[in-house]
Amino acid sequence: MAALPFIIIGVISLFVLLVWLMPSKGAIGEKRVAKMLAKHLPEDYIVVNDITIPCELGTTQIDHIVFSTHGIFIIETKNYTGWISGTDRSEFWQKNMYGYKYKFRNPLKQNYAHLKALQSIIPLGVYCFHSIVTFSNSATLHTRCRGNVVRNCDLIDAILQHTSIVIPQTDIQHIVNKVLAAALVEKDTKKQHVRNVKSNIKERNAKIKDGVCPRCGGQLVKRHGKYGSFYGCSNYPSCKFTLK
Repeated sequence: MAALPFIIIGVISLFVLLVWLMPSKGAIGEKRVAKMLAKHLPEDYIVVNDITIPCELGTTQIDHIVFSTHGIFIIETKNYTGWISGTDRSEFWQKNMYGYKYKFRNPLKQNYAHLKALQSIIPLGVYCFHSIVTFSNSATLHTRCRGNVVRNCDLIDAILQHTSIVIPQTDIQHIVNKVLAAALVEKDTKKQHVRNVKSNIKERNAKIKDGVCPRCGGQLVKRHGKYGSFYGCSNYPSCKFTLK
């Protein structure tokens, strides 16, 4: 009986270790998409997965980049199920699973930041970049937006629908090498990225609390629209930031 507490502590420690070693749901979704891209895209498409690059606010992590003569595809993976709703301009989107509602940052805006970070490394026209957000096949999409938002089963078609040649084949490997050279590969890169994200969110929330637009620094003004009250930037229409 004296050994029982030690056995319990050992079991709890083993459980905590297994949970810590278990890949997150997001990581599982990213690996699934990475395998899909490697298996179903033509051989002349080059895929880079899980890369962290510098940006204006510090660092940004991109799930997948596909390089081809038809453009550079920036893919944000969301391994979410349930009903997904949101618009281009929404600051937050919503997942509804059996009545349980969860808000998350607008992935189109998130991916646009990825696009701009890449564009600072590769000075190509915006027509050379394609933003795609992909959700789990179990998700039901109720999004009202012009952005390319698909489920995993439609991702390959969303990429291959672009058939115009916008980048010479001879430039592709040079572009890939340039992005890889700019990538942050230090041991603590991901930890630093997480710290940057938390710091940016904290700064953004502080500005909103003070009634300041986190995007341009204008004043937040209460407005009334078709779907109820919301806060909008006083610099509209040059700044379209809104907050429910």
